[in-house]
Amino acid sequence: MKIAVLSDIHDNVWKLARALDQAQQADALICCGDLCSPFIVHQMGRGFPKPIHILFGNNDGDLFRITANARNYGQIRIHGEMFRGELGGKRFAANHYDNIARAIAASGEFDVVLYGHNHVYDVSRIGKTLAINPGAIMGATFAADGSRTDVPSTFVIYDTAADEARRIVDDGVQALAQLGTQAVTSGNLETAERLADEALRRDPNDPAARAVKKQLAKIRAGEPLDKTDEEKLQIKKSSSEQAAPPNKALAVKARKPAAEPIDTQDDVADVNDGEGRLLSDIEQQNRLMTDLIRSEVDHELREARTRMASDPASVEQGLKLLMERVVQAPELKAEIRAQLRGKLETALREANRRAATKEII
Repeated sequence: MKIAVLSDIHDNVWKLARALDQAQQADALICCGDLCSPFIVHQMGRGFPKPIHILFGNNDGDLFRITANARNYGQIRIHGEMFRGELGGKRFAANHYDNIARAIAASGEFDVVLYGHNHVYDVSRIGKTLAINPGAIMGATFAADGSRTDVPSTFVIYDTAADEARRIVDDGVQALAQLGTQAVTSGNLETAERLADEALRRDPNDPAARAVKKQLAKIRAGEPLDKTDEEKLQIKKSSSEQAAPPNKALAVKARKPAAEPIDTQDDVADVNDGEGRLLSDIEQQNRLMTDLIRSEVDHELREARTRMASDPASVEQGLKLLMERVVQAPELKAEIRAQLRGKLETALREANRRAATKEII
């Protein structure tokens, strides 16, 4: 039996949607608390048709409406602050708080203990008990002073038969790493570097992005790739190797006896195909980077709206840095660049106004 374990959603409906898509392989789902708003229950109930077990966290304020919403979905059970049960032949316990859950694990009464709260992914053995913190769906941790650090949005699929927990990272990270690999394959090393860097910014331990960086270092150093690297990349030759210039191709044919007909159509077709593939690769990478930058702008604007009232100065600084990237990104078409600049300029004006007001107060 496979069980999806997630926690600390904090109303991030976008990342929850991606997590639920990836969790469809599981036979059941356990949420260790901090859904936050009652409407999250609707998203979970509509997005996962199999049994769902929900616990309360310290940020779940409207417990009445969370419980009331759950009654609309036959597969959802609300367990309050503690879950105990047997799933797939394993004895489970779950609680929101890390200190409570780890103490329960130390008792040895359960095979698996689940928890959340601190937003830190961790899978470890406490005696014979497997303790699992799936990390936070929201994708952030918070220090004692309230400062935020972005981390990967993660959850866990636990396999009761294998007694193994597999970490699932937000597929945005996986997609970036995959696109980085495709960029290397097409010979666009600069784009590959940027995609891998962005994936590693979101998840410093992502193995696919690390592999891309390693492969790029080898290519730039002129080192031969090992067999595994070549199989992964299947690197295409450069455009000059894919298709020789037309005059060179014709010159080779011209050395044949004059009586022999010269068929240049295949050569020209090869040249056109090579150039066409190169243009297609460039267009594809430009589209990928455009989508990536758009996603970054949308994410930053959402974060800006959340933090605008409390810390307008840092919001303003973050927006200026992103504006610089939008202005300098060569992949963006003029109309898209103008749209993104317009959005950022509007947010910057608001951040500047709020920062000035805060200084006066």
